[in-house]
Amino acid sequence: MIVAGGTKRKIRVLFVEDTDDDVQLELAVLRRGGFDPAHAVVDTEDELRAKMAQQRWDLVICDYRMPTLSGVDALRVAKAIDEDVPFILVSGTIGEAAAVDAMRAGAHDYVLKDNLARLAAAVERELRDAQVRRDKRKVERAQRFLAEASATLAESLDYETTLARVAKLAVPELGDICTVELASEDGTLERVAVQQIAPDTAPLAQQHRHIVVPLTARGRVLGTISFGTSCADLSYGPPERELAADLASRAALAVDNAKLYQEAQQAVRMRDEFLSIASHELKTPLTAMQLQLQNLRDMVDRSGECGGGRLTARLARTAQTTERLSFLVESLLDVSRIATGRMQLNLECFDLAEAAQSIADRLKEQAQRTGSTLALSRVDSAVGRWDRLRIEQVLVNLLSNAIKYGGGKPIELNVSRESARAQIQVVDHGIGISGGDLQRIFGRFERAVPIRHYGGLGLGLYITQQIVAAHDGMVAVTSTPGAGATFTVSLPIDPGPSR
Repeated sequence: MIVAGGTKRKIRVLFVEDTDDDVQLELAVLRRGGFDPAHAVVDTEDELRAKMAQQRWDLVICDYRMPTLSGVDALRVAKAIDEDVPFILVSGTIGEAAAVDAMRAGAHDYVLKDNLARLAAAVERELRDAQVRRDKRKVERAQRFLAEASATLAESLDYETTLARVAKLAVPELGDICTVELASEDGTLERVAVQQIAPDTAPLAQQHRHIVVPLTARGRVLGTISFGTSCADLSYGPPERELAADLASRAALAVDNAKLYQEAQQAVRMRDEFLSIASHELKTPLTAMQLQLQNLRDMVDRSGECGGGRLTARLARTAQTTERLSFLVESLLDVSRIATGRMQLNLECFDLAEAAQSIADRLKEQAQRTGSTLALSRVDSAVGRWDRLRIEQVLVNLLSNAIKYGGGKPIELNVSRESARAQIQVVDHGIGISGGDLQRIFGRFERAVPIRHYGGLGLGLYITQQIVAAHDGMVAVTSTPGAGATFTVSLPIDPGPSR
């Protein structure tokens, strides 16, 4: 086979043959056919194994019948080491049945010694077919490699550990050594992972061949991933460069996502810290303001001066406003406590029905201002160990929601006990909640209605769920849009030790 430029095609041929004359005859046929063969000759199984392991051969030409090694045994050895290597049997005595058996065992062709003229054509065809097989396997192997790499990259948001595992996957698939470097804040590259096929592997700069691929995401270069090899059988042609680029793209996306997650976590921590500080700073003057308002109301009541009634009404409205502001500040404080794990429960024995009656009495006037009535439809005694202030907070949050969204319709509060659990149920007949919002409303700062129409911070149900969960309880909601909502809280009678 004459390649472009008029030169012969170089190939590496391993002859399994015990007669030198036959080897020379076959070499001459290959040279006349346009090949420039570099070759080696073996005639025992041990020699065959050693030569096959030493390098990759383009072709194995094997005598079918030798005293020390049969063609079928040689085929088995060769295929065990390189399943894609073309294997051609040459024989002067092979029968048709034996040839069929050999082909079934994996031989690619057989040539009779009295018809060696067709050897060059057979070699050319088998080299072409072998390349197709190798290309197919390379694509399949690359797909498996990328799938495994993607799974590894998705396992963790600790990108340095993940990149170290990816580098380990890349060796020896893409080289003898793989290094990953990420850009620091000042733009310099810092090595975060290195994997080599053996402890004595030469550094990347000393490898015979190497490539460097940028890690790019959202138009920014985050670092580089590099591969190097001294293996003669591995070249960085277009398929290998495409595979390296695909791996780099996936790795860069994982690094970028991990950094975005870390930044988001930092932003959340800073927000929670700000909420905690701001809430504490607001709570102190609010408490003082509420005390001053109460003192002013007491002074007006004692003075009995004309117009005191109007002043008392104004003070009452001001007190309601400060109470509302105090509630919002306390909600922000609770969010901060929950986020930092500082919400403590002080468990004590009390009757849940008594606490529910007390909260309902406190909120009846608020319900009446919206046109709603608030009634306890069922009240069973349910004595248990809970944090009274926190459970009262749950009742206030659920009833306040029912009043806000109840549309001026009746609100029902039920308390019951079944076996070792107590249950609170708040039912309203207002605007209801769409199915897509039923779980979302328990998130921080989440709401199912526009803020401009109803106000609030979107924290009440989140705090409620966290308090109930801290008591080893559950809160659930069912609703039909336009027909109201039912919130159900289930609490164990004794949630365990104080925490």
